[in-house]
Formats: sequence, C-alpha cells, structure tokens
Amino acid sequence: MLFGATGSIGSSVLEELREHRQHFDLVGIAARSSLDKLAEISREFSVKTVAVNSDVRINLAKFCPKCRIFRGEQAMAEAVSTSDFDILLMAASGLAGIRATMNAILLKKKIIIASHEIIVTAGKFLCPLAQKNQVRLLPMDSEHNAIFQCLKGEDRKSVKQIWLTASGGPLVDCDADALDQVTPAQALRHPTWSMGRKITIDSATLANKGLEVIEARWLFDLKPSQIKITVHRQSLVHSLVEFIDGSIIAQISEKSMRFPLKNCLFYPHRQPSNLKTVSFDEVINLSFQPPDEKKFRCLTLAKASLEAGGIMPTVFNAANDLAVGLFLENKIKFTQIPTIIERTMHEIENFEPESVKEIFDLDFEARRVAKVFI
Repeated sequence: MLFGATGSIGSSVLEELREHRQHFDLVGIAARSSLDKLAEISREFSVKTVAVNSDVRINLAKFCPKCRIFRGEQAMAEAVSTSDFDILLMAASGLAGIRATMNAILLKKKIIIASHEIIVTAGKFLCPLAQKNQVRLLPMDSEHNAIFQCLKGEDRKSVKQIWLTASGGPLVDCDADALDQVTPAQALRHPTWSMGRKITIDSATLANKGLEVIEARWLFDLKPSQIKITVHRQSLVHSLVEFIDGSIIAQISEKSMRFPLKNCLFYPHRQPSNLKTVSFDEVINLSFQPPDEKKFRCLTLAKASLEAGGIMPTVFNAANDLAVGLFLENKIKFTQIPTIIERTMHEIENFEPESVKEIFDLDFEARRVAKVFI
C-alpha cells in the first residue's frame, strides 16, 4: 500500500513499481487531494483500495471500477485494517498517517516510513510499539536510510554518534542580512533535490535537518547529544556513523531517492540497479562544514524542542508547518518563520503526552497559537 501516492515521493515509488511489476502488486493508495491523479493511478495499477483523507466529493466513475474507496479522517486507518497487503509505504504528509501506521504495526506488516511528521510527533508511541510487535520501521529518507545501512550488523552500544548530512539548501550562500528579502521563488530553487514545496522551504531554513534529528532520536534510540549535523554540499555522502573505536562508516550514492527506496522495498536483500552510481575513476571532491545555526535558527529550535522533550517537537513541527505555508503564500517574510516557531514554543507549556489523541490536540493548539504571532 502506498499512502501519499500523488506527492513527489509517491511519484518516485510508482516509477520503481513500474520497473518491478514482477515483484510488487500495488493494492492500496491514499492521498488528501489531487483526486484526478489518484484516480489515474488506481486505473493504471488496478488498485483494490483507495483512501481519500478528506471529505471532498469523489467522482467514482474516474476510479478503477473494482476498488473500495474510504473517505474522511480515518480513511487510511480503515483501509489498513480491512485490506490484505504485505508492505505499507507511508509517505502521506501531516499527522494523518499516525493511526494507519499504528494499525499496520499491530498487523505486523513491513512498514516503510517516508514522512517526517509521523515519527517527529508520535515516535514516542510508534517506535516502542514496533519494537514490542517485532516490526522494523524502515526509513526511506536518504539520511536515515544511510544511517540504517551503516548500522546493519553493528552493536548499537558501539555507536558514539551519527552525522546527518545536509546539502545546505538553496540559501546556503545567502548573506544573513539578505534573508529578510528572500522570496518563495528563491527559496524553492534547491541546488540538489527536486522535492515538494514544503520540504524544499524546510531545506532552505534547515528545519528539515532539525526534523531529521528528532526522527533519528526515535528511529535509532539515540540521545540528542549523539546526533550531529554536517553540511555536505555535494550530497553524495548521505550520512555517517562514528563508532567508539574511532571508525566512521559512510553510505555513498548518487543523488536519487530511488536508492533508499530500492533498499527499503527489497530489504533485507539487495536488488541489481540500472541507476547511475558514483564513479571513483573520476576526481571527486567531498567537503564538510558545520551548519550556520545563527543564520538558520530553525535548526537550533528543532534541537531545543528535542532536548525539552514532551510535546515540544509536536509544537515545533506544527508551528513550522503553519509558518512555511504562510511564507509560500507571501503573507510573512522568510525570517519570520523561525520567529513564529520560537514564540509558539515559548507560549505553550510543555508536558509529557500520554496518548496519540493528545498529539493531535496539541498540533491543533500549536497552529492556533502560531497564528497569533503573524
């Protein structure tokens, strides 16, 4: 099942599935909008189950005639609970996929995680639940997948720290004084990756690295102090693991989401690939430098939310999501994004959530508070 089928990650997954039809049968898809594209996918792959994560009107005639269609906030969770499938690839944005992922864990399915928000906000609940049910959450994000590969067969107690690499984003060379005048069009010109609009802005603010730090804490059961960031502009080294004996293991591949996707889909095996690979017959210059956290404060705020624990990562995620949306609509300046996040984090009193429902409630509350600071 592919949830988030109409997004940029979903498009990469569909491309992979077309290439390996003999290995995979797409039985379920989900999205919040882009219904025409969702219907097209359902017909191309003869999908049995479709989940639309909203209450919008649906033209059933456009979809595969044999498929079941679920609609509403619980659509993905219901689709998971009532479908026959082996793998859930969760690429749906927002918090909507949390309950669906929990259901898949309880069913002991193979789960591929390609959505930051799910682990950032509910990692406290999902990761222990997965461990209890002996379900491995396979990270498809290139940095986390790199860490996952570097840790294979290693004793986790031997890990000193991990290094998540960052391209630096489209504004890495922009003077701090000029950030105030950055337009959405400028912030969307990523030098390395072709991604959705929201995640591209997150890359420009380095909020995406902050979200990845929070994810890594839960996915790999690490202390915040064990998770480091380094700017690697060539985007060939996707992350590194440093061990207590001083050895460092890195995962290297060309810039394509198809590499981590293929690793997850075929795990624990490796599949031959026609993708372009890094050639060491050529001159390759690899550079690394620390991120400028004074210029890109979102990274500092994300790390602070992880250190604070409790509901602060959820507050960070919600305030950032709201602020990025406002920036893309030209309603706030680029430099107001971290300001809105910081003020929201200061306004909301922290506590330790005891249920997923509290996460949803706090997400709503954080967005409400964040709007006050526009």
